[in-house]
Amino acid sequence: MKALSTNSDMMASSKTILIDIPCPISMRNTLTGPHSVYRRLKALGYHVVITAPASAAAEIRATYGAEVIPVKLDKSITKREQVSDFITRHLNLTRMQILGSKYGLRHNLDKKTRHQHLHILRIIISKTLGKWRWFRLIIAPRLHLWAYRRRQLKSLLEEVKPDLVFLPNPGSPQSEETLRECKRLGIKTVGMVGSWDHPHKKFHVLHTDSLFVWSDSIKAEAINLQTYQATDVKVVGAPHSDLFYDKSFILPREQFFGEMGLDPKRKLVTLFSGTGRAPDEGDIVDLVLNWSDDGKTRAPLAVHIRAYPGDSDDHQKFDQFAGRDHLYTDWIDYGKAFGPAPLNYFPDEYYMKRVVSLFYHSETILSVYSSASVEASMFLKPAINIAFDGYKDRPFAESVKRFVYQSHYDKLFATGAVLNTQSQAELLAAINQVLTEPHCNQANIKQLQTVVCGPLDGQVAKRMVEHIVNQLVK
Repeated sequence: MKALSTNSDMMASSKTILIDIPCPISMRNTLTGPHSVYRRLKALGYHVVITAPASAAAEIRATYGAEVIPVKLDKSITKREQVSDFITRHLNLTRMQILGSKYGLRHNLDKKTRHQHLHILRIIISKTLGKWRWFRLIIAPRLHLWAYRRRQLKSLLEEVKPDLVFLPNPGSPQSEETLRECKRLGIKTVGMVGSWDHPHKKFHVLHTDSLFVWSDSIKAEAINLQTYQATDVKVVGAPHSDLFYDKSFILPREQFFGEMGLDPKRKLVTLFSGTGRAPDEGDIVDLVLNWSDDGKTRAPLAVHIRAYPGDSDDHQKFDQFAGRDHLYTDWIDYGKAFGPAPLNYFPDEYYMKRVVSLFYHSETILSVYSSASVEASMFLKPAINIAFDGYKDRPFAESVKRFVYQSHYDKLFATGAVLNTQSQAELLAAINQVLTEPHCNQANIKQLQTVVCGPLDGQVAKRMVEHIVNQLVK
């Protein structure tokens, strides 16, 4: 046994794994936490190299003591690449994609800005080329590689010589460039859906050799929407759920509320911003605060506004509440290492402790068709969806009601776990239901956990590492 262990250690030390970290979600899912994928691989003796945007590389290196290679890509796109992307990304046309194609994701985009005239062409592509499996699996990848002729990461990968590349978010531009070069150089790849909604957003023309997904329902989407072979898709769970499982990430209530300047004796209601896609969320905050002040809620409330990192539209919605009693707005002003992208934050342990504690201490989460409803389920917290426009009555093409077209959200509503409110009266009733029955709807919420999150046992990173190691020895 001792000799076997020594041989295994020698094999690990001779293998190089490159982990691509293009964005905060990838960092959260792979690096953050004492038992993360990165730390587990290092503990096994593997040589782990990280690639990250040049703006984030130094901070990742300082935080984790990691070997980090900065990446700075030319993000301009040629006409040939544009044409290839238009064809390949619309081999699927999910209802989520139709929402962006037909209506636009932000309420104030006119038809010219949305290029709505191309909608019919997207439909034709999905109904013809998209139906041909041989085109999706053979012709489309070749078309893509023919169009993208610049090899910006060739020298980097030839220098590192990784035995395997792990891509926690294969759909990001940096990871797409990495995957293209891995295909050309014959390097093994393991991917992971960046989040539970990603299979619906576009067709990913290049496949990793295997793919991690959260749950069986997302595995079905990887097979049916992304044309993966069932044997290449591995259900592991939601990677950041390991942090929710770790009790050390939950700050004591007095400390957490003290940092926000809120009264810990009040019930906490948190609104997760939906960015400029949901322009009337300021009305929702005003309603909740007024209901609490007027005694219409079953208990006095404290309100936490979770601004969307880097979205300037949030100031237009929430600046009006500066100085309001029993309210805290987290602008996430720290950790902007990932550059000018709208979703920009630095999810180190301090950041994630605040996130985990926010879900733990909130009575309910309010949002407009948001992933926050999924995270809330990790603590069996009832989530409330807002499907109306505050004090306004917007036409459907500009209303948050159009987000019912987000096809990935079907499985949340199918569980009955998310309380969907379509008026002020329904929202007040839902909040009071949660305040009166903190454990309401738990059977449905547990079903949501199964359908979307997959196994919640604190062992997701362990399963991921086991598969990565198995891929290395093949």
